[in-house]
Amino acid sequence: MKVLLTLFVLLFSIPAHSSDDLTGNKIVCSKLDGELIYLTGFDFIGPSFVNHYQASNKSSLFVNKLYYETTPEKIKINPYKAHEYNINRKNLSVTKDSNEVSFQYENGECRLYDASIQDFISKKLEKYKEGNLLWEH
Repeated sequence: MKVLLTLFVLLFSIPAHSSDDLTGNKIVCSKLDGELIYLTGFDFIGPSFVNHYQASNKSSLFVNKLYYETTPEKIKINPYKAHEYNINRKNLSVTKDSNEVSFQYENGECRLYDASIQDFISKKLEKYKEGNLLWEH
């Protein structure tokens, strides 16, 4: 009986993070830095994988599939690799750490999103170019 009671207590004392499966959630970020607009999106496509979207007014859209893991405080995308993203779960700020450079989307520059990330990026780039008579096609 003591063994059964001990197993029962251990089973229910282990924290369960049902919210750690982020499937279906999307986060988009935009940052204007002088004449550059940086755009990033994260589309969580499964319990361990996310499609990462990246573009700017100087580079075309790049999409890649990355691994993620979570803690109660943050989401780690591509952990243990040369390019790691950390998303703060409370305010959605995003930090990119790499061997070359660190980059951050601060509080308020990222938000949850429920439509196409590609459309979000296209619309942001169109709005940025609005009023220009000449631009790259």
